[in-house]
Amino acid sequence: KRGNLNTIVVIKPTSRLELAVRHDFNKRSSAVRSGVDATGNVFYFTKQKQAINKVDLGAKFKVVDGVTLEAATFRTRDFKETFGNTTRESEVYSGEIWIGAKVDQSWGTANPLTLSAVIKKYNAFGPSVTEASSDYWEADVWLKWEF
Repeated sequence: KRGNLNTIVVIKPTSRLELAVRHDFNKRSSAVRSGVDATGNVFYFTKQKQAINKVDLGAKFKVVDGVTLEAATFRTRDFKETFGNTTRESEVYSGEIWIGAKVDQSWGTANPLTLSAVIKKYNAFGPSVTEASSDYWEADVWLKWEF
């Protein structure tokens, strides 16, 4: 069985600033059929329960027309209980923070030239994060010219 609850709140305190908060809650359990009573009711033995909570925070700030500063962070908690001869629990935290800038500009009307560029700096932590993916830059540039 699985249950999900996703909530997002976006706040725009000014025309240039946008803040977003998101919470994702995911709960699941797995079980095996353990028996049936005389009236046909089925019984299950729970093998595992897991709850994952993720909180995201994001911000966008419009510096001038066509230039935006963006930043976001998230933190995730993964709690798992496994049942058997002994009960095992694991609790893992992971997260990421990034900051960047985005440029969207167009020049000309007859034969327009459009430039779209993004650059971001990432820092991450957690059990699945390698040394190479814990601290890196990402850049993307798109240029379009119509003639």
